[in-house]
Amino acid sequence: MNDPASKTDSPDPGNDAARFGAAAAEAASSGTSREHAFQSLLQLGTELAGSLSFYETVDLLLFNLMGQFRTTRAAVWLLGEDPPTPVLVRCRGFREKAAETAEATCAEALQQRFAEHQEPILTWALSEQIGPSGLQLLERLGVALFAPVTARKELLGWLALSGAGIAALAA
Repeated sequence: MNDPASKTDSPDPGNDAARFGAAAAEAASSGTSREHAFQSLLQLGTELAGSLSFYETVDLLLFNLMGQFRTTRAAVWLLGEDPPTPVLVRCRGFREKAAETAEATCAEALQQRFAEHQEPILTWALSEQIGPSGLQLLERLGVALFAPVTARKELLGWLALSGAGIAALAA
């Protein structure tokens, strides 16, 4: 993961999104990655064509993302209504208690951030909002990146990803 001390005092959220997108595109440009992505999407489409529950669908999508980004851990939260409170829907690789701790640490900061910018954000870029102890906690849990879950530009929730694949994209 990038060292927060090597960054500017006010990280540019658009810059992170551009780096993340460019690194993902570069990773997908190799023949093997492209073939893997295509096979993964075909398998996902086949699985989603059957009748699945909401949780089975979320599981499939989460596992697909984990494969695409070569992550070892992922979690997804959806926002409840009035007030929009995050609810942990699924987590893989994280202990449920660890995912809930991550949520408690940065839920407010993520809701504010994603209301303004609907691009993924690297964990270190939240340091101003969550403080050094919050950042250390997220790093200890292995959270490298948060990404919004949106529909028609409305924030529905977010997901957290970690692992070597995300750390490599962030470098």
